[in-house]
Amino acid sequence: MAKSTQKKVSGADLPTPAHGFFFAIKAWGLRTLRAVKDALAGITRYGREDTWDNAALLGKSSSELWHDKDTAMGLTAGKVHNLRLASAQLDGTVVPAGQVFSFWKQVGRLTKRRRFARGRELREGCIIPTTGGGICQLSNAIYDAAARAGLEIVERHRHTAVIPGSLAETDRDATVFWNYVDLRLRAPFAWQLCVKMNASSLAVSILSSSGAMAPGGSPKQRREPDALGDCTQCGRTDCYLHVGDIPLPERKTWLVTGEEFPEFKAWRAQNIAENDRAVSCTGRTLGARWMNFWSRAWRQYHLYRRHPLPLAQNSRFMRAARFLAKKLKESDTYLIIPQELLPWLQMLGELRGRRYEVLMNALPVSEIERRLDEATAMYPDVFPLTNYRAAVAFTRAEHDALAGACQLISPHAEILRTAGSRGLQLPWILPTPPAINAKGSTDSGDELRIMLAAPSLARKGVYALREALREMPFRTLLMLPPGKPEAPDMWKDLKVDYAVSMADGVARADIVVLPAWIEHQPRGLLLAVALGKPVIATPECGLPTELSWISVAAGDAAGLRQAIIAARNGL
Repeated sequence: MAKSTQKKVSGADLPTPAHGFFFAIKAWGLRTLRAVKDALAGITRYGREDTWDNAALLGKSSSELWHDKDTAMGLTAGKVHNLRLASAQLDGTVVPAGQVFSFWKQVGRLTKRRRFARGRELREGCIIPTTGGGICQLSNAIYDAAARAGLEIVERHRHTAVIPGSLAETDRDATVFWNYVDLRLRAPFAWQLCVKMNASSLAVSILSSSGAMAPGGSPKQRREPDALGDCTQCGRTDCYLHVGDIPLPERKTWLVTGEEFPEFKAWRAQNIAENDRAVSCTGRTLGARWMNFWSRAWRQYHLYRRHPLPLAQNSRFMRAARFLAKKLKESDTYLIIPQELLPWLQMLGELRGRRYEVLMNALPVSEIERRLDEATAMYPDVFPLTNYRAAVAFTRAEHDALAGACQLISPHAEILRTAGSRGLQLPWILPTPPAINAKGSTDSGDELRIMLAAPSLARKGVYALREALREMPFRTLLMLPPGKPEAPDMWKDLKVDYAVSMADGVARADIVVLPAWIEHQPRGLLLAVALGKPVIATPECGLPTELSWISVAAGDAAGLRQAIIAARNGL
């Protein structure tokens, strides 16, 4: 075949399909040879740990993910997606003293099967789209941080040309391509690689517990940038590598679990745009059915073993997050995420380089535990207040993910109070009062009927309610929703009536109370408001000031008693 006489924008010969074929054969041979050498040399992958406490920062490098001058933004999104996957493989890597760190060994092959997408790759003077493209932004940053940290550079390759604005302009770049063009580092001490991404930037840090090394030499200036051809914009449609512009769709991606507040469902129906994408784990596909079967089975197993409810729920949400993560594309750059998925997506690395909003259906775990600790200090012998605390990694993941959110959305006033300026208030949807069967009524005479709008659990404030009712100056009938109390003798000194349902109890009650330490979904209180019943609750129940209710402090039995007396006098 005659050699092409046409030139690329960079001045090199225009490639042909034959050129691509021989390039692939050559690459295959070089990969095989390098794989054999690495096996003989013992090049291996290293484990990852949480960021070391009190570690010395040896070197750091950061760069922007998105640039206004970028063309084919779809490829830029692909690059960010590739960086997201690769950084999750690298973050926390601990390299033992004297051992060689291999970028390619640690990250692995950049294939579609591993969810890597098309991004920008610099090859022979042109920027072309290829699977795994853009990963060099990460290798550049690692090399830059390593050079500043004074690590030994075992292997490093410069790019074939300089992209304006990149680290190549100051000779701080390190290209990688399969395993035979690699970045390899070594140090006489153990060190840790930390890779963080937020919605706009990539940051790489090198840490050591043995003290900082001498910083690397000042960067050398490289040649002026060469002329580069962007394969999507150069206009050379006769090149076999040419592709047209790849735009990035302007849309939001909504993650749906099927277990959501009606307020969130209504808000999504009002705000989802025609171009938006919904990703659900409630479909009828074989994969969705299989995932839901096993997640529900594990949830029931935890409940059967009497494990705390949050542990059982998290077992299901972990599987839902993994299922939905596999459905996310590189073009899904803005997410709307249910809170129950948030820590798992954070630990999977799926939030790196993405913007997102969170549908908040609960207080942050750290705040829940703080409030439970307050309750435990008041009732130290109540075991249910102390039997569940989340794993440190889970709590940290949720904290970090919430810190990176653009907006926190909830109808719950107390949750939004912790969100600060990023909170978006949704109105609670008041339920339609149901028709109650008259057979469910109980004639209580002159007794004051008080309905507890939650199960008899310690975190719902039942100990304060019990104390308040025991010293009441008039007769009371405590009405409870169906279900056994947490402690068998909880209400032994009080007159109690179990309602057929929450709606039945609220409808027959004179006053509805919920002195909870924690309450995320106050449906019984909302029904009472809709029925015009007096409502006494703690701010932790999340009712807004616009609704009519009486506020008492959690754990304040005397204040609760006075509120009930005042409400009775107002009837």
